[in-house]
Amino acid sequence: MSGRWRFAPGSQPTAVAPHRCTCRCRCAPPDRLTDKELVIVAGLANGRRLDAIAAEIGHTEDTTATYVSRARKKLGARDRAHLVSLAFYRRLLEFGPDGVVGVSRRESVALNRAVAS
Repeated sequence: MSGRWRFAPGSQPTAVAPHRCTCRCRCAPPDRLTDKELVIVAGLANGRRLDAIAAEIGHTEDTTATYVSRARKKLGARDRAHLVSLAFYRRLLEFGPDGVVGVSRRESVALNRAVAS
């Protein structure tokens, strides 16, 4: 069965149905975060507050909170800490040489290809 896997503490993994968007938007699949979502999650991983992240990317705090909510929903995270943990687990984020968290090289290459095409 294709789809994401969700692990509950002390239980066997269970499959979650793959993403099937019923709207006609360009939704990213559940495990594929958009570039803004990745930047925001990286900011959270670096311990930055939501208002500081919002100011940096030029959005309101409410809009940034919506991006966090969507990222949590896509990855199946319970809260922000779990979101950051899952982002590391799925190798969406990695530590840089200076210890600062950033988007992984694999994700950076994928983002650059998407922008180029």
